[in-house]
Amino acid sequence: MAQHAADLSSVAGAGFRIANALLSMGRAGQALTLNLSLADRLEPECQAEPVRALYGHILLQGAMAAAADGDDRLAGELIAAAREAARFVAAGSNHHRLAFGPVNVALHEVASLVALGENERAVHVADSISGEGLRMLRRERQAALMVDTARACSQAGNRDEALRRLLAAEQIAAPEVRCRPVAQATITDLLHRSRQPPSLALAGLAERAGVRP
Repeated sequence: MAQHAADLSSVAGAGFRIANALLSMGRAGQALTLNLSLADRLEPECQAEPVRALYGHILLQGAMAAAADGDDRLAGELIAAAREAARFVAAGSNHHRLAFGPVNVALHEVASLVALGENERAVHVADSISGEGLRMLRRERQAALMVDTARACSQAGNRDEALRRLLAAEQIAAPEVRCRPVAQATITDLLHRSRQPPSLALAGLAERAGVRP
């Protein structure tokens, strides 16, 4: 029984990475189908906490694929199911090196809401994460969260707040702003939407990120 769960986890671990590759290639529907299939196979084995953590993580990957595919209902359902799974995973655990838990669920919820254009909800969820929860994250994850919320602010037309969050993210982990496509797209948006020459802060950020006006 334990060997079966281990073998299934190995297959699922490889499978969600294939699904992520499909998503990065713009094949969101295929990524979603693969993630849902993997989750269905893992669910009966979720009595074991490491399997439950992997199951929850795959649900989150499915939510991201659903959001990319424009399916807000399914994305929300998968986030809710992952949140329920996280209730039964010990705080601070790092099964399969996935760091699955309530904060990780919230991070994916923010990213999925941004992808769906639910900008106000994305910022609300991000700002509701406790300070203790944020401190548990690696600096790169903290910065990635700020980048996602900056994107939401930009899409909502709150350009000053978007810039503030990008600059804060840069202070925490500069590569997340200077190299991450979503950050560069947000900087580009801020440059293009400005009716006046960009501020020194925005111009400097764009230069450091290699984004041309």
